[in-house]
Amino acid sequence: MEAQPEFSALRAELISHLSKEIEVLSTNMISTRLKAAFTIWIGPYILLGALLIRPQQTTVAAHLDLCIVGLLVTVSAFYLLMAYVAGSIERYVAAKCNEWRDLIARLSLEAELDIKEVKRLSQDADLQKSVLSSYIYVWLIMFLSFAAILFIVIHTMGISPTWR
Repeated sequence: MEAQPEFSALRAELISHLSKEIEVLSTNMISTRLKAAFTIWIGPYILLGALLIRPQQTTVAAHLDLCIVGLLVTVSAFYLLMAYVAGSIERYVAAKCNEWRDLIARLSLEAELDIKEVKRLSQDADLQKSVLSSYIYVWLIMFLSFAAILFIVIHTMGISPTWR
């Protein structure tokens, strides 16, 4: 039993759309990885430069105490937590792409396909709540990391902020 021409065109369009979605998600994952790698590799050098050289280009002795060591451990834990959440996002995206690849294969190979099954596989009811909460966690952790690093730099350089 051959599929009707309008269904063949619809299948081709759906396959094209799902292929583009997979490509976009893959590109977004790679872009996010590159941004994270840049931050992880460049950030410590900026912090080290801030610790060693003041704006007047004079060297300063670092004051490492228990508070600073604790904050460095905390920042390290934050970075690992960000990696875990980002890995969870990537795992979710990979699973969704695999569902779409399965749907593409089924659209290509099967003569008849249940429209309810196509809708279930092509739509994602959980996307908004799972990805949104993951990104909120990542941005909150990044903010806390920034605040901790700022405190480390200020405290280590011996700068006493004045609050008015």
